[in-house]
Amino acid sequence: MSGGLAILWHDGVTVSLRSYSKGHIDVFIEGVEHIGFKFMGFYGHPETHFRKHSWELLRKLGGNGSGPWVVGGDFNEIL
Repeated sequence: MSGGLAILWHDGVTVSLRSYSKGHIDVFIEGVEHIGFKFMGFYGHPETHFRKHSWELLRKLGGNGSGPWVVGGDFNEIL
């Protein structure tokens, strides 16, 4: 039992799940400084030849909607 993603939050914050997979959790967060924003927990594929799929997913989900967007996690990439 190793790896995986989790999102935790305090009372008073509303978190709405938008989508998820083994490599991401995409949510909309409300109740922080009166601003709503998208947050994504992201884990890039550890095998080099599969990373293009991780980046394609990130591009696709980033294009959905407008407004602030925060992404955090492990991209398994050196940029």
